[in-house]
Amino acid sequence: MPYVKPGAEITQVEKSQSPVLITPELEAVIVGTAYHYQDPYLDSSKAATKLVVAATGTMTYSIADLGYSVADENQLIVDIVCTKGANVGRRFHMDAEDYTVASSVITIEKNISGVVYDTSVVFSTGDEFDVYIGFVAEKASALGHKIIETISDIEDYLGKPKTFNPLGYGTLVAMFNSGSKMNTFGHSRLPASTAKKVSDNLDELDLKDIYAIAGMDQDSVMTAYGTHVAAQSVSTAKHERIAFINPPRSTEIVEGLTSTTRGESAVDIQQANATLFNKRVFSIHP
Repeated sequence: MPYVKPGAEITQVEKSQSPVLITPELEAVIVGTAYHYQDPYLDSSKAATKLVVAATGTMTYSIADLGYSVADENQLIVDIVCTKGANVGRRFHMDAEDYTVASSVITIEKNISGVVYDTSVVFSTGDEFDVYIGFVAEKASALGHKIIETISDIEDYLGKPKTFNPLGYGTLVAMFNSGSKMNTFGHSRLPASTAKKVSDNLDELDLKDIYAIAGMDQDSVMTAYGTHVAAQSVSTAKHERIAFINPPRSTEIVEGLTSTTRGESAVDIQQANATLFNKRVFSIHP
């Protein structure tokens, strides 16, 4: 009987598998302040009242009219766009000396007819301008404890996850690293000396099932975190809690670290941890 070559057919089927997000047993919480950045180029940044150039008088513009309270008056941006006059359609940036600001209210002198923004531009009496205001403000929707499950939640509650927004950015990085939802705790920006106030704010976390706290602000409140984690880690509290913080350092980090600057950084961190007398709080550096 002649040999017959057998026939064989191989089929490969590829199936896509959805990633399984693991829910951590020991949850973390990101603590810090969330900020909103108002872009001066957005239509929502335009003030309701125009600036009209005149010989005397002032115009005032309140940030509260845009729905926010300014976090830092040194981070204001004031632009004017000409709607009537020889410079219609042109946009001009006002320097800090061209206006004053107090309690989130901007005051602009109407008499800017002699202000030269470049060598060829002079404003005249009667010229009209739309005023656009950019600023950084605390985001009220981030205050207190939140559970963030998606990137959309970050933008909705904490603001855009950019480096100027420590709580939003830190939460994004933590979610990428853990592959799970994340707890956040937002508080208002606090002076460096208000350790007790920070500790009082953290009391809201007493009944939460939290293990690790990551502080995103460089306020000098190491003892406040230490007080909180120590109180929550005793047997009667029925919790186990640690904290990672990043306080300001006495030496600066610059590009091109040398062995000397690395050594100084290590000493700074070691000394900061030693002063805490608390094995549950860790001073770190990125």
